[in-house]
Amino acid sequence: MKAIRDILRSSWFLIGPATVGFILYTSTGAQEPDDHPDYLDKFELAPDELEYSVVNVMSEYSTLEFAALLLTKTGLDEFLDTRQSFTFFAPDDSSFDKLAKDDLDALLSDTEYLREVLSNHIVVGISYLFGKTANDTLITIAGERIVITRSETGLTKIGDAVALDYGIWCENGVIHVIDAVLMPNKGQRKG
Repeated sequence: MKAIRDILRSSWFLIGPATVGFILYTSTGAQEPDDHPDYLDKFELAPDELEYSVVNVMSEYSTLEFAALLLTKTGLDEFLDTRQSFTFFAPDDSSFDKLAKDDLDALLSDTEYLREVLSNHIVVGISYLFGKTANDTLITIAGERIVITRSETGLTKIGDAVALDYGIWCENGVIHVIDAVLMPNKGQRKG
């Protein structure tokens, strides 16, 4: 696996994200929420820093700076800096502007709630969106189901959010940029 990673790292600009996606493609099967393990406590930090981790790559995108900052505020940046593979559905910065003021204030003032909401954007394993022709259901680390659909016109949706950019490769996963914050199911907020 190290040899493949070294080849991909050294020739990334020559082969491009589509080829990398094809090489690294894995399928994540849906699990029942009750059977979903608590991933946040399961993974140790990487022994050496990942150069192109999910959070490092996000910080390079001007439209994802706020989401990267919020991941750091909740400690999820350390979780995403492990050798485990992840899919992160990253809300772009304008997604937070679309939230009602009360919802945004609640997110920014309650770190526990913010962590719960951002956990709803993370799936263990790599799930690519390009080439999908049928609906797919994924389970987030928060235990929520998110449904990925593709319309006849080619529009890809993750829940109610639209995929703006997808297949951004990282050493430990993939980022799909979406236009909305994936809020937990109504009535799920504690407190």
